[in-house]
Amino acid sequence: MAIARALLRRPPVICADEPTGALDSDNGAMVVDVLRQMSRQGCTVVIATHNDDVRDACDAVLDLGPSRNTVVGADSGKPLKGGDHDSEG
Repeated sequence: MAIARALLRRPPVICADEPTGALDSDNGAMVVDVLRQMSRQGCTVVIATHNDDVRDACDAVLDLGPSRNTVVGADSGKPLKGGDHDSEG
């Protein structure tokens, strides 16, 4: 239901906490596709997840695991320079 509301309201920012956690893989993929589409249309999408497939679909990743507080550019898979998220390090 939250995805339907977001599609109708077109908010500037979406915070999604485990958006695929209770879904099967097909429905989870659909939710990720919708969030990616909204991102391409200018919406800022912030996702908290433990799902590697969801993480891999993101443009940038902030890994908050122990000793891994690193922002990674999804295109390169390389850590970005601290504070400068537009250039690769």
